[in-house]
Amino acid sequence: MTPVSTYEVTSTPPIGTSIIAADGSHLRWRMVSQRNSEPKTSRIRSSKGLGFQPGSEPRAAKLITSFLPWRPGLGFKEGSKPRRIHGSSRESRHGEGAGWQSSGLGGTVMFVNSSFMANVQGNMVLTAVAVALGSLILAMVVFLGLSILCHPLWIVRWTQKLQPHILYLKPTQDKLVALTLDDGPHRHITPHLLDILKENDCKATWFLIGKHMDMCPEVVERIHAEGHEVANHMMDDVASWYLAKEEFEEHLVQCDLRLKNYFRLNSSGQPIKWFRPGHGFYNPQILRTCDYHGYRVALGSLYPMDHMFEKQAKLVVKNLLWRIHPGAVIILHDRVPQWEQTPQVLTLLLPELRSRGYKIVTLSELDESLSNKEELSSREEELPLLSQRKKTFEAGEYR
Repeated sequence: MTPVSTYEVTSTPPIGTSIIAADGSHLRWRMVSQRNSEPKTSRIRSSKGLGFQPGSEPRAAKLITSFLPWRPGLGFKEGSKPRRIHGSSRESRHGEGAGWQSSGLGGTVMFVNSSFMANVQGNMVLTAVAVALGSLILAMVVFLGLSILCHPLWIVRWTQKLQPHILYLKPTQDKLVALTLDDGPHRHITPHLLDILKENDCKATWFLIGKHMDMCPEVVERIHAEGHEVANHMMDDVASWYLAKEEFEEHLVQCDLRLKNYFRLNSSGQPIKWFRPGHGFYNPQILRTCDYHGYRVALGSLYPMDHMFEKQAKLVVKNLLWRIHPGAVIILHDRVPQWEQTPQVLTLLLPELRSRGYKIVTLSELDESLSNKEELSSREEELPLLSQRKKTFEAGEYR
């Protein structure tokens, strides 16, 4: 038998590698693969016998390449130059016979299309770029999610500047804080909250749900009689952004009809109408509908996510006191799951805020307040007018 010629390669030959006989023999082929062990021979048989006819190719190779026509570099490109693979694996550095080996009767020579390796390298670069972009997008999503949950003050202030028609906070240096309570009224919860506010001489804005108002109208009367402010929170506790335009407007108008006798009036005699979208999200259509019906949207700057807890009053209070700031709008809930938690929060929070010099007011009182900077700028604008009037009066031209 003719001796077998051996050629070392660095790894398993990739798909698309062509193996040919160096001397053109074609009587019998066999592939031998080993890694630091004795060769194991696998034969490829044709239907006509052990060998192949002249000009034919192994059926296994033909079958494999037929299933992968889309892979780049599976065959030789016209005009491309194949290159020979030499042993450079870790085992081959220590002596010959290590690594993967291929052999055949009469001697074989292994060639690999050079374009195949170039395509592999290009695919690796694209994969690395895709992984980097995916990681960046994931980091941005996580950052945005944490920002929404934690409500950093700098993000709220930046949002307030971009959307001045929506009230998130009041840019003021005065120690004023607006307290808002969502999802009321309730016959057995709201009166308890009113008692706590009365003991601490504080006012709040209640965002009321229409269906809850129908069940306890006397509680709404007491909210109004004790100097608090009422606002629109739709007819039911549903996500506002999820509703169609007509359905949302119906919710808004029906609740407005129940509130119209309780709205406070501004200096011009117009009702002050606040709206907070259900579940806290809105879209341009909601803003247009609210503006058409005379409402202004109000959200907040201090939202301790109290609706997620039922008996964590101390945790909610710590969160609020840690982030408190002048001009803040606090969001709490007046509803059944927090029937015990919200009164405890107010009992702990309100005295501490007052001891720090804060005054708890309604949304309208906070919105109508002027900051020290605004007062100073308005006075500076009035100084030239006062000086001109003084000169006119001294000259005897004042009328």
